[in-house]
Amino acid sequence: MDHSPYDNVRHRWRLPRRLRVAQVFCTHYQVVEPHGRYVGPRVSSGSLLTVFTSNDGKLPLITLPSDYDAIKTALQRGRNWYPIHQALPNGVGPAQLCYAVERSDAGQHFYGTYQLFGSLRTARSILLHQFWRQQLERLGATERRANIRHDRVLRQLQGRLGDRKLDLVDPTQREVLANLVLQEADSERMTYPNLAWPDLAKDFDELVARYIAEIPGDGLSDQEKADEAKSLARGLRECVQRMCELGILHQGYELRCPKCLYRNWVALGDLRTQVFCQVCHHPNVAPVDRPWQFRLNGFLREALQRHGLAPLFWVLARYQENVKIGSSLWFEGPLSVYFDSKTYEQRRPASDVDLTIVHDGKVTMCEAKRSARGFDKPNETAAIFSHLRPDVALIAVMEPHSKMLQGKFDEFSAALAGTGIAPKLWTLNEDRDFEDAPWFNV
Repeated sequence: MDHSPYDNVRHRWRLPRRLRVAQVFCTHYQVVEPHGRYVGPRVSSGSLLTVFTSNDGKLPLITLPSDYDAIKTALQRGRNWYPIHQALPNGVGPAQLCYAVERSDAGQHFYGTYQLFGSLRTARSILLHQFWRQQLERLGATERRANIRHDRVLRQLQGRLGDRKLDLVDPTQREVLANLVLQEADSERMTYPNLAWPDLAKDFDELVARYIAEIPGDGLSDQEKADEAKSLARGLRECVQRMCELGILHQGYELRCPKCLYRNWVALGDLRTQVFCQVCHHPNVAPVDRPWQFRLNGFLREALQRHGLAPLFWVLARYQENVKIGSSLWFEGPLSVYFDSKTYEQRRPASDVDLTIVHDGKVTMCEAKRSARGFDKPNETAAIFSHLRPDVALIAVMEPHSKMLQGKFDEFSAALAGTGIAPKLWTLNEDRDFEDAPWFNV
């Protein structure tokens, strides 16, 4: 896939040397049949796939894998150095990096979310734009939402227990904890907020007003301001229409049944002159004087809220910025890693890797977290990365830098010393990472 954000720059395959992916594109082949030597593909110093033939030989067949297949195969098969491995003791070549990898639950949601947006550019324009982040927070689907829920439950628990220490042996305290968890779960499950068009338009008008007020120089005339605001408002309409086409937003009405009080969601395609309640089937007349409402795709809401996928798109957006002629960017989302057959059969992964990124032939494995609270095992994370041997081990935390986070990263870096893996830390810079201009690139 071409992940370049520009029409005049295309991303190409650039293959890493730390992950032996050449065998995914081309298996070992016979240059001259039927008695010619078998040779295999290699990766050149410029990170290009290289295959060999002769004057009287034929060209091998090359297949194009998905990013997932390329990364998965490279991790599972290890280094295929035929016929060199035959000369090694017992014919055993370099060991594979792990027994198996597969998309985790979060990885499947990441893949589905990416397919829903259709491109990294569209995902970036929505998930990393301040206006849409504000709307997603209202819909309960940003990384900040999870932190707010965590702190709210913690305050409630402290209020119930007072100065007492939490003792799970005490049945009374267990009941308090269970009730809090159930209350929070019911609140999230039963609350499915909508956005009405006037609310969207009002928030956007405020964004446009700030943008126009910050124009340098003598500013614009009243007519020019009106024309600019009208043009930008058209951009909002087109963006919402595109999001509805992609299935990111669902357009319709929430109609409360006057008989049983059930809140029915009636999508645009299901509207009729007469609408029946989904529970008691009581007829209701479709509204004529209400503005459209919009509901977030349930799968996307779960992916952002429960699995915290926004930091992954934030990391990929930063990589996407480094675009030049001949650039390469390909990646895979969260993977469950197994180091032996027993844990694989039991589906007990040794760890998850949030992102595996190949950028211009260099392999980066990343732990992407919503907050420093999630980066709680720096030594264990370093041990996993040491085993998988990327070029760069990236810790990306979607919040501003802090002394606590730096301390954890220093511990992580010390654990990687001598491995040849470069540790790197990214933290949030809202002025750089979030767009706040009143236009969208979907």
